[in-house]
Amino acid sequence: TTVACLLQALGGLWDGHWPHYGETVSVETYQSEQGRRFFRILRNHKIVNFPGCPPASSFCPLSVLEGFITSDPVLASEAYRERRCQEVADLADSSVSPRPPGPSQGRFFWLWTIMTFVLGCLLGRLLTTLKQQQVEAAVLEGSYTRI
Repeated sequence: TTVACLLQALGGLWDGHWPHYGETVSVETYQSEQGRRFFRILRNHKIVNFPGCPPASSFCPLSVLEGFITSDPVLASEAYRERRCQEVADLADSSVSPRPPGPSQGRFFWLWTIMTFVLGCLLGRLLTTLKQQQVEAAVLEGSYTRI
């Protein structure tokens, strides 16, 4: 869903087909030896033609993307910028306490991992054994025949 929203936000690059699982969108930026800056957008490693870019070239001047962002009424509004700056300032506030470490961050991470693996193996073996016993009982009753 994020890929579809991103493509729609980038000037309607979404073609209306729901993105597949694992689909990617990359925005690559480049700078020439002369200092000129370029970008290109890739969707599943294939170049996407961005509105306003020359169709014959895979690289587009970064000014086209900057112009697109400043022309958007929401992104260009001063209220939006102020709200985002305030959100960042709130995150940097020292009064926010960090979350306590979970099992993957604590001292017993490897012990937790090994125990989970062992318990999973034991449970899998137990379920397999029970299923085999049910099948063998059904074969002995004559409900099923072995192939």
